[in-house]
Amino acid sequence: MNLWSKKSVYFFLSLVFIVLMCFAIGRLYLNKFDESKFSADNVYRHIQELSSSKYQGRLAGSSGNTLALHYVESYFKQIGLEPAGEHNTYYQDFQSMVPVYNTDTFFRVIDQQGKTVEDYAFGSDFIEVLAGYGSGGDVTSDLFIPAKNITSYSREELSDKVVAVPAMQDKEIEYAIDNGVRGIITASVSPKRVPTPLEEKKGKSVLMLSLVGEKFDELTAKNEQKLKVQIHLDIPYKPVNTPNVLGKITGKNPNEFLIISAQIDYLGSATQDIYYPGALDGASGVAMMLELAKTMKTQTIVPDKTIIFVAWNNQEFGSKGSKYYLEHPTYPLDRSNVILLKAVGGNKSRELMFGSAGEVGNTFADLVRQYSADAQVKSLPSRGLTADNEVYVDKNVPAVVVMNALEARYTGALYDFDSLRDTIDYIDKDNLQAVGMALLNYVRVELFSDYFPRYLSGTDVFAIVIYLAGMLVLYLLARLYKFNPKLRVLTTTLEDIYYSIPFNLLSKAYYFLTPVLIIFLALIFISNIPIDFNLVLSGNHSLSNFSWYLVLKQSYQYMRDLFSVGLGTSKYHINVLDALGDSFLRSALLLLAALIVSFVFGVCKGIRDGYKAKGAKSWGTVGTIVALSIPDVLIVILVQVCLILLNRSNLLPWLVRSEFFSKVFIPFLCLSILPGVYISRIASTVVQEEIQKDYIQVAKAKGLAGWQVVLNHLLIATVIKVIDTLSSVLTIMISNMIIVEYLCYYPGIVYGLMRYYQQNDTVPFIGFAMSLGLIYLAFSMLFKGIAKLINPMKREGVY
Repeated sequence: MNLWSKKSVYFFLSLVFIVLMCFAIGRLYLNKFDESKFSADNVYRHIQELSSSKYQGRLAGSSGNTLALHYVESYFKQIGLEPAGEHNTYYQDFQSMVPVYNTDTFFRVIDQQGKTVEDYAFGSDFIEVLAGYGSGGDVTSDLFIPAKNITSYSREELSDKVVAVPAMQDKEIEYAIDNGVRGIITASVSPKRVPTPLEEKKGKSVLMLSLVGEKFDELTAKNEQKLKVQIHLDIPYKPVNTPNVLGKITGKNPNEFLIISAQIDYLGSATQDIYYPGALDGASGVAMMLELAKTMKTQTIVPDKTIIFVAWNNQEFGSKGSKYYLEHPTYPLDRSNVILLKAVGGNKSRELMFGSAGEVGNTFADLVRQYSADAQVKSLPSRGLTADNEVYVDKNVPAVVVMNALEARYTGALYDFDSLRDTIDYIDKDNLQAVGMALLNYVRVELFSDYFPRYLSGTDVFAIVIYLAGMLVLYLLARLYKFNPKLRVLTTTLEDIYYSIPFNLLSKAYYFLTPVLIIFLALIFISNIPIDFNLVLSGNHSLSNFSWYLVLKQSYQYMRDLFSVGLGTSKYHINVLDALGDSFLRSALLLLAALIVSFVFGVCKGIRDGYKAKGAKSWGTVGTIVALSIPDVLIVILVQVCLILLNRSNLLPWLVRSEFFSKVFIPFLCLSILPGVYISRIASTVVQEEIQKDYIQVAKAKGLAGWQVVLNHLLIATVIKVIDTLSSVLTIMISNMIIVEYLCYYPGIVYGLMRYYQQNDTVPFIGFAMSLGLIYLAFSMLFKGIAKLINPMKREGVY
């Protein structure tokens, strides 16, 4: 009764396990994220709207900026995002000091009688310079065009003048200010406004503006005319309200947060007719954020984390929006990650950059980058620390700036275009789609836990289902047989099925094939783990750049490609099979030679030590134990030190400098020492055991000499026992090969394996690893065959 009860329990647990597996697979299928809800057309329309004249460049605190904030708020409400700001609103209010641009600004050149010679247009011909020492003002003064360095002129020559110089260093500007210069005109390629936070201003100031190149050249050509200039730049810094806009999707875990954000403000306008659209720089990030929010909100599944969508304000004047949030967080920073979208969808290049800094930030950036690569979107090297992410690094918050490069080859400068022409023409819908899919690939897996293997083809699924179904049927039949052998299935009994030839053949096939597949998959899985794998502590949670989903996907794709295209090619387009041929042969020959020598040396020394041993006091036995305790690395190092000493002392130069000696004999010697000592220890133990047996005592009583006892009796018994242990010896030798080939530069499989691992070249690494396993399997089968051949008891199946 107890036996039946135990069988019933086992069978019941088996059924429960199968049901749970089916339930897990079904849940995996149902928990699917729908990326098709994302529309690049929607992103494009948002950019077109926000970069239009209606918003006048969205300068922080301006009426156009307020309209843009309302636009984001209205869209958050429309798609159903919850308020994530203060007091159950969508806003986080704060004030900033920003320049207020008045529209009566002018810059003109006049003659001595006050007649206008040239009138320049604000915004298209010239722009203010507020960086460093620059400021506004109201000036009417003589124009002075230096013929040499400004520091060569006296105070009398510079006082009350407006100087025109193509470019000036800080020390030159300070010299000009100290000597009474009232204004400075510099040259620029385009009238690009450079926003400057008030706290970055220098202690001294002077009216400064930049004039576009050709206009500057025309102005300096009038050097002999003794002209005056009239400049009016009324640009006071004032405190204005510059709130952030926040909406959220509450996740299953309300205490873990991902912030997806972008910059809402830009450079504003110069006049009613001239404004900075900021289509790519700013609007594209906000537009992408809005569409991502809509895509996630319309899913039928709930994210694991709470996702907060933020439009940062006043980023142009020193990242004020994100800085304020970091000082007054509405959600815990130690449980938050940040993605900042900036300049996405540009038409110059599809490559993405993932900028971050610090160990925590770089780890997070690398994880997002891997998902981008999986979505077939290439990435360029990270820009490192920038004004956009340094505020997060200071707070140890994982943050990554995601943006398109504007050139196929990143040159280090963020923009190479005129900000006045940053219109919708800079946007490419296909690139918007690519960026959206790259980001949603990360969101789908990491936030919505959609692990469904979409990379499986119909044929793949069919093959896997058939294999698993066969395993399940065989398992159930075996369990049912144990439960009730006489149970009938259709026209026969379980007992007949269990002992049938097809059942036994299939069982054996599964028995041998399944472990091989598991080991093979495990090897490929380990090989696909990134070489720069990192796990760091971020606040109260851990952060890693390792993705189970991506590694499994890459592992499966390798297995599938292995059957279709073979071992493939390396990163440097070298055929793996070609590279493997010579390495395989070298390692196999090295291993075989070392095994033969180790075997012969170990057996001979072991028999000698064992036959002459007197208990545990044998010096040979003690020496063997001491030799076994020496690390294999130390052995290789000692051998190489000996070679160095021989070379320095010029002893046996013909031998030391021989290529065969250094590249073949030395690796062979280093690989043979430890296995030889190990075999001798086994052989010594066998001899000491055998020598006490009756048949050895009888042989001695008959008057056989010691060498006859060894040759006729002990040798055979020792060889049989040692061959039985060669699998263990082989394991030692394979592990030693890692050290020997690497340190001795022996170009075998292990040396190639290590080299490809260091290069993070997965395809050849897996091929070489499989070949190493093949060597191990081939030698193991060889040892088993030899053991059966020389051991009559194994041939007869006694053991």
